[in-house]
Amino acid sequence: MVVDQYIHGLNNHELKKHVQFHHPQTLSQAIAFASEYEAFLGPVDKIVKPRETFDAHNIQTLQALTESEQQNSESKILGQISQMIDNKFKEYLNENRTVDTSRNRIGSYNEPNKNEGQGFYNRSSQSQNRFDRPRDITCYYCHELGHIRTRCPYLNRERERNYFDSNQGPRNSLNEEGLKSGM
Repeated sequence: MVVDQYIHGLNNHELKKHVQFHHPQTLSQAIAFASEYEAFLGPVDKIVKPRETFDAHNIQTLQALTESEQQNSESKILGQISQMIDNKFKEYLNENRTVDTSRNRIGSYNEPNKNEGQGFYNRSSQSQNRFDRPRDITCYYCHELGHIRTRCPYLNRERERNYFDSNQGPRNSLNEEGLKSGM
């Protein structure tokens, strides 16, 4: 138990592992293993962790530079970065002038889309030809050719009448107007 307390009291992790892996039976053996480790690697106080050296190096570097040197170096770096960006942008513009301007190339980004603003159903030339031919669409409400039920003018009139005459209930205006009834 005293040996375990001694091992846990050691401040260096590597030293703890070294003593613990030797499985000392007495306190004197544990002290001997710790002394052997220190003799081989040097005193524990002189072992410097990598983070401490990194931090010390950063502190020395920051102390060596003055504020004016830091500002000058930052402005130089920013100037170099902006120069590189300008050069790459000029190269990009030159490439766009020499590249083929077909639809699959980079240079076509400024060309307007030929189907832009025409809606979903008019996207291709095939669909435009489809709408140019006479329509053989039949309305399921009034059974007339040329429109569908949602665009039926008679249904819209019926809806408007029902909206204004909501106290009387729905009327069947198709039969009143003499429209086709049935199929």
